[in-house]
Amino acid sequence: MNDRARDAGIGMSCSARWRWPGTQKPHRSAEPLGGASAAPRRILFAWELGANFGHLSRDLPLARLCHGRGFEVVMVVGDLATTARLLVDEGVTLLQAPRLRPPAGRRRLPVNYADMLLREGYEDEVALAGALAGWRGLIELIRPSCLVFDHAPTALLAARSSELPALILGPGFEIPPAGDVLPSFRPEQDIPRATLRAAEELWLVRVNAVLAGVRATPLARLSELFAPERTWFTTFEELDPFAPRPQARYIGPVALMPAAREVAWQTRGAPRVFAYLRPSVPRVEQLLEALQGLGAEVLCVMPGIPDEWRSRFARLRCLDHPVDIATALGGADLVVCYGTHTVAQALLFGRPVLLVPQVIEQYLSGLAFERTGTGLMLREERSPQACSAALRRLLEESTFRAAAQEFARRHAGFRRDLAVEEQYAALEALCGRSR
Repeated sequence: MNDRARDAGIGMSCSARWRWPGTQKPHRSAEPLGGASAAPRRILFAWELGANFGHLSRDLPLARLCHGRGFEVVMVVGDLATTARLLVDEGVTLLQAPRLRPPAGRRRLPVNYADMLLREGYEDEVALAGALAGWRGLIELIRPSCLVFDHAPTALLAARSSELPALILGPGFEIPPAGDVLPSFRPEQDIPRATLRAAEELWLVRVNAVLAGVRATPLARLSELFAPERTWFTTFEELDPFAPRPQARYIGPVALMPAAREVAWQTRGAPRVFAYLRPSVPRVEQLLEALQGLGAEVLCVMPGIPDEWRSRFARLRCLDHPVDIATALGGADLVVCYGTHTVAQALLFGRPVLLVPQVIEQYLSGLAFERTGTGLMLREERSPQACSAALRRLLEESTFRAAAQEFARRHAGFRRDLAVEEQYAALEALCGRSR
């Protein structure tokens, strides 16, 4: 892996001055944001790190259920533009998340989760104190009954220091496991345990100094933030990069894309390939070239696709909007994607997958995915010839489809609505404890 595999898209910024928040615990009497006399139950969804639609689509089913059952939903997010575009007319209040600023200069691939947070701004103690103050201030203003974590570690620190219960949701990578040493992000390298431990120790020094400023209990390990009894994994165990985990609760992929449009396959007799990609995927043009030469019907969903590519890859049916995933996957022979949630959805349909990761999270999850035998992952070699060879293997070798169909049989009882109800029940229980 080189710098092209780094965990891109999780930068934060903060240019405002900061001051230490008050040392008292934030008061959470249930008053509405507008100051009216009613006392609604309120849920704060916190999304801090990451990019694109994955986090929002994962939160949407639970947010809708909360809204429909009388909760006021407030989403504090890292990307307001994407959120506003995706969640228009969803009846939620949107606010900008406090942001850290990663250090300037060339950034190498971090060694583990603690090192990643340090490189995304946690190493700057002053900036971290400001971000924590921002999250604590939002908690004081919003006065929620519970916080829902979606890759928002600073929000989780704020909830912990404010004695606000938190429901922790994520597909695996975003929830580091307990243990003596945090897992390496570079399993293909022999990184010393001392190096891995040193990254967490530095993270603890920075975080505990900031927690001391608000008279909060220090942490002995980073994983203490992620209480197992409040954690629900929105994936399957086979796709969790840090599995096995004792007593982990896997509820499966719950994401829902709003405003998805119906699509129809147009050919019979030729292979059908469904691709979900982005222009930012490294060397994606070589992959599109291979798809164009495959002799298959290719339905390619690519938000932000350049206009020039539409004519250049005219044999592909390229769309820039979400499509009905059941129709797309139900008629496909092969799925090509960069995101791990799409992998899980494809396997539920028994479809083999070519994974083309662009960030470290997808690479690590891809290693687990490859062990299932249900597909292949492209690594550094992404020439048109390498892409074409991988695509043809997946279409022609029956073992991949057989393994994908076996995966689908193992999880035939999965239902997204029941998984979301399970999340909601846990959330209700936490809200009851906060009263």
